[in-house]
Amino acid sequence: MFYYHQHKISFIKTFTRDIQIFITNMIILEVAHIVIMVIITLILYINVAMKLFIILILIFLFFTSCISISTNYMLPNRIKHLFYYYNGKKTGIDSLINIEGYYKMGFLNYKERDIYFKNFMFYQDGIFVFDFFDHNNNIPKYFRNIVEKNDKSFYRYFFCGHYIISADTIKTQCINHPAPSLETDRLVYEIWFKVIDKNTLQCIYYKQLYRNYEKYPKNSMETKNSLHANFIPIELRPNSDCWLKKKKWFWCDKEKWKEYMKHP
Repeated sequence: MFYYHQHKISFIKTFTRDIQIFITNMIILEVAHIVIMVIITLILYINVAMKLFIILILIFLFFTSCISISTNYMLPNRIKHLFYYYNGKKTGIDSLINIEGYYKMGFLNYKERDIYFKNFMFYQDGIFVFDFFDHNNNIPKYFRNIVEKNDKSFYRYFFCGHYIISADTIKTQCINHPAPSLETDRLVYEIWFKVIDKNTLQCIYYKQLYRNYEKYPKNSMETKNSLHANFIPIELRPNSDCWLKKKKWFWCDKEKWKEYMKHP
């Protein structure tokens, strides 16, 4: 029940965030409409030189606002440089652990005297998806619906990223989908898993990368309170075509990115 409650809260936060974005954009559009009407009224009563000046000001404001909005979708360069770059090649992870399914990891919540869970999965091409869930707690049915309906919203609410393999450790980095004008909601994590056996992993490193990452402790509460992550086999799951693959900076080979963008 606690697991369901945790993810219900996460969904509500995401839905609320989208509503806030919609309301904010509507307010901006309404204010812009009023400003334009006022300017048009003024233009009717001023000379040519002043009209030209106002038009130039409008053009400047238009382009600066576009740039401001677009940067909300951009990840800071300092984070991009910390990311493991993607190459699309097979990693051979299936020789180390089972991946035809997903992993479920528990976290002890001593304050609530309960356990909450996070799901994650690995793909052969190096893509990592973290903290996905189904409100009905039926992942197989949820995945089947996504695949059959070709639901592109799957990656909108969850974290995706890349992983590398270092001996018996799988090092992952993931980021939530960006929200326009709500940059403070962005979360970027680096999480390491030690391989116990083909079906069991242990979280040994859990760190926030986006904000004040230098001060964020390596041995965080998430690491200390984590339980073993256990493999759950599944017949059908969404493919690895997450939104990060469309970002040029995510690829180590920009030519491969161009090829991918021809048939994303």
